Amino acid sequence: MSQIISLLEQSTGSNGQARLAAVRAMQEIEVQATSLVSYQSKGSVLIIAEPDTFETLKTKLGTLNCIHTPMVSKLDGHLGDFKAFVTSEKGEVNLALLKADKSESFDLILDLSNPPHWQREMQAFGYFAPKGEVEIQAALQQIADLQGEFEKPKFFEYSENLCAHSRRGIEACRRCLDACPAEAITSLAEKISVDPFLCQGGGTCATVCPTGAIRYAYPRLNDTLNRVRRMLQAYKEVNGTDATLLIHDGESGEEWLAQQLPLLGEHVLPFVVEEAGSVGMDMWLASLAFAAQQVVILLHPGQDKVKDILQQQMEYARALLVGMGYDANRIVLLDSSKGSDSLGHPDEFTDGKNALPIASFMLLDEKRYTLRSAIDHLYEHAPAQQEMVALPAGAPFGQVNVNIDKCTLCMACVSVCPAEALSDGNELPKLNFSESSCVQCGMCSKACPERAIHLESRYVYKSDWAQSKRTLHEEEPFCCTACGKPFATQSAIKVIQSKLNGHHMFQSEEQQRRLLMCEDCRVRDMFSNELEGKG
Repeated sequence: MSQIISLLEQSTGSNGQARLAAVRAMQEIEVQATSLVSYQSKGSVLIIAEPDTFETLKTKLGTLNCIHTPMVSKLDGHLGDFKAFVTSEKGEVNLALLKADKSESFDLILDLSNPPHWQREMQAFGYFAPKGEVEIQAALQQIADLQGEFEKPKFFEYSENLCAHSRRGIEACRRCLDACPAEAITSLAEKISVDPFLCQGGGTCATVCPTGAIRYAYPRLNDTLNRVRRMLQAYKEVNGTDATLLIHDGESGEEWLAQQLPLLGEHVLPFVVEEAGSVGMDMWLASLAFAAQQVVILLHPGQDKVKDILQQQMEYARALLVGMGYDANRIVLLDSSKGSDSLGHPDEFTDGKNALPIASFMLLDEKRYTLRSAIDHLYEHAPAQQEMVALPAGAPFGQVNVNIDKCTLCMACVSVCPAEALSDGNELPKLNFSESSCVQCGMCSKACPERAIHLESRYVYKSDWAQSKRTLHEEEPFCCTACGKPFATQSAIKVIQSKLNGHHMFQSEEQQRRLLMCEDCRVRDMFSNELEGKG
């Protein structure tokens, strides 16, 4: 970052001076620490290569304990604890047992097979799959240095109670599992499990999570927002105009900036994050609410999965902006391979660069709260206000539609809703819905035995209406024909009668009559008939 600061100091225009003040003000904001993940490596290396190649590499690695194999059947683990197996007549054999120390794992993997066994966008620490001589030499140097104890931040926090992955055996949301470029997330019954040793801090899991169950922990959302708001405040205090927030990662992004910064307008404010995929709609829209005119996310070649995810998130965010009359290009992705020429200027916006006051909402580490607060502020000052906007399918906002001709008010949907967007009527046969809580996970539609539910992606800008509870369906209760107690709905009884019509166990008049009784009266009637010998 020191090189970037030096370049910023060379700017002489009024926006350039404001930008320098903004970056310095941002750097003064400290972020909350997180816990650490520790690795231990003694330097044992498994080289997956042909024998001739192995001998050459072993010489270059010197004293490191090296074993080779031309192929493996199974590979998992991380720095300090890799397990590799080959298949033999006796089953799978752990290759680590061939080492002199007889330990059950390797510390490092050098994989020269083609294709490599792992093709993740973010590889596990200690796993190297170089291509070409230059990359092989770089990998050998890193392997030689990876002996001892190493630490990295634990990048995530997970709240199982908010997770929409699964309920009562019904799987709904898989967004984080599909999004993780390190393949560090697995399904574990009704929750997910994140391997902290495999997690590289890519952050796309938090970006796609509709509920905020999985959150980026270093830095936390509220710390990131605090830095963004302070940066934009400082820029405005020194009379900076047309601020464009350029979000970039710390390594490749700074290399790109060092080359491109002199070509960028002085209104472009660089904002460094651990990984570009770690920030999404909540941070982008909040940045616009903090009076950035534009948010640009810098991506690099090789980030295909991250690009696809951010592209989808950007479609949701742009739909929200357009629904308020803002230009869609207030949020853009920038391909670093195309240089800075493709970066536009706020003067090109069709909404006339509506100048916003800096939003003052409380900064919390809560995704849904941040999204709603940012959108509320943008809506308050929107060029064109409307009540709602349709969103692309898959967006984490919307309503639940119920086919009242099919719904029996069985409340299966209520029992699985992870966001408590659906609720019952307590003693009354009634299904209620709070749209602001709905994350469109689809759990309710999968749980519905009558297939009476379908989802509709949209966003209601009027907060009071979205947060209000409305009734989707209600019926008069069906009362027990014996005691008069309400125990079901009219439609539920009709469905039961229809499904049991012709069933051999419900042919007699007594058996059909019991279908219209509550549980207690049904049991009493059965025993009464048995005592009377009627069966």
